[in-house]
Amino acid sequence: VMACGLLACATEAPKYNPKEFDTANYQKNVDNAVDAADILKDFDRSKVPAKPLEVQDLSTLVQADLFYNQGQYISAYPLYKELAFKYKDPRIIYKAIICLEHVSVTPKQIEELNALVNLFIEIDPNSKLAKLFQIKVALRSNDPVLAKEDLDSLIDKNPKSARAIFLFISSIVSSDLTADSQNAVNKFASLVVDEYANYPEANLMVSVAYANTNNLEQLTKELDYIHAHYPNWNIPMYWSLDVLAHNNHLSEVIKVAEPILDAQSIPDPILQN
Repeated sequence: VMACGLLACATEAPKYNPKEFDTANYQKNVDNAVDAADILKDFDRSKVPAKPLEVQDLSTLVQADLFYNQGQYISAYPLYKELAFKYKDPRIIYKAIICLEHVSVTPKQIEELNALVNLFIEIDPNSKLAKLFQIKVALRSNDPVLAKEDLDSLIDKNPKSARAIFLFISSIVSSDLTADSQNAVNKFASLVVDEYANYPEANLMVSVAYANTNNLEQLTKELDYIHAHYPNWNIPMYWSLDVLAHNNHLSEVIKVAEPILDAQSIPDPILQN
């Protein structure tokens, strides 16, 4: 559902309906951002055939799928994890990754997520999903050029899905990146905004990235740009401030928020809180 709403607006000279950026409307997109990866599923059975499951494992998969389809990702994950490493089937690995993208908060879960991403790339390296997941790996390896190349490849092959792709990547760059990768993230953000500024979610992704590297100068410029072009779109500001707060940069939160509040004739109640 999210992808359809986003993709309908992605054109070379886009004109967007302001209503889609209202916080209540757009929050649905953010909540479902992880599921945007569904549009890139391109499992090739000729290259990576599905292995037949043992009877007891087939029962486990049915139970995992039941939890997954009900949105009970924390219950589905351990079942998928067991099958993912046993059968090394990218279809199962993918669902385990999506479960963790929804729920991972502990260091152990993040470690397992990275292991699953690496396994997926190893098993199905030429897939669109591998390109998507490799962006995170490239950034953690301090290779912003490779991350940009993977992004370019995805956008070139899926131009109508660009906005959904950027929204998914926003979740990637908002957390779980080492201090050593900050320069890579900043460089990646600058490369993205130089080429893709006409996509709203590219600007969202860049603002979240700058928040995660505590790059207040660029973050402020990006939020100013977003406000000028999409004046009722507050999600990038909320998300960026949340990232700063999560990283314990509380004084920076105030530095970014105060000028925005001062410029508003009617102060934003969420921002005030």
